[in-house]
Amino acid sequence: MAALMVMVAMVVTTAMMVEGQGSEGLPPMDFCQCVKMDPGHKYHMKWKPRDNDIVFEVQVATRGWVGLGFSPSGGMQGADIVLGWVDEGGQPILHDRYSRSYAVPTMDESQDVTLLGGYENDTHTVLRFSRPWTTSDTENDMQLTTSTIPVIWAYQNEDPTSLTEMRKHDHDGARRLNLKNPRC
Repeated sequence: MAALMVMVAMVVTTAMMVEGQGSEGLPPMDFCQCVKMDPGHKYHMKWKPRDNDIVFEVQVATRGWVGLGFSPSGGMQGADIVLGWVDEGGQPILHDRYSRSYAVPTMDESQDVTLLGGYENDTHTVLRFSRPWTTSDTENDMQLTTSTIPVIWAYQNEDPTSLTEMRKHDHDGARRLNLKNPRC
């Protein structure tokens, strides 16, 4: 009976975290939109548009790296990518990157994302960050507007071994979304 109660508590805790009703170490935030990016419902993306920027939170069923990007074509080539993970010491790591090909995204010289927090538990990696709608980096950043755009996502079950070496994603995909005018 005790084992059953522990299993039920674990399921309820995981469900609360995925639905955003409980966040370890992250302050509550009223997100306007939440979408399940993949058919298996393992990659959840929430966002809240603000006047000058947009806040994202990704909740992904992995203990490895996670990526979220904005793409002119719906693929990696030419994409503006945010890549992050939680290191062995529990410290969230987040980088603004870009991709010119189907390879490890290059670190952008202009880091136009702000890490707001993150954590990893037994089942998920959660990262919250903000990004301006318009950046001064017109070469490597996609300027976000009221248009519907392809939002790409990916994740891997292992953390990177270094800033430039990481295993290829296990899972990836894309969805067309309107980020600036969700139904709030």
